[in-house]
Amino acid sequence: DEYNFEPCGYSMNGLNESSYSTIHVTPEPHCSYASYETNLKVPSYQQLISNVLRIFKPECFTLCLFSEYKDSDL
Repeated sequence: DEYNFEPCGYSMNGLNESSYSTIHVTPEPHCSYASYETNLKVPSYQQLISNVLRIFKPECFTLCLFSEYKDSDL
């Protein structure tokens, strides 16, 4: 419902067991923006990142990766 996203934008949240994904898009020409966030654990994020970029086709993008590790993982 566009009314809920006044003045602009759309959001989607998805859950699959303990993993979540959230997408926010503002398609307006004066403030076009898309974001994708997930806590999905995969051996390599290359395919996931490639898919997000293929879908949104950004002119530029910023990637932030947060990782939890233990000293024993080093």
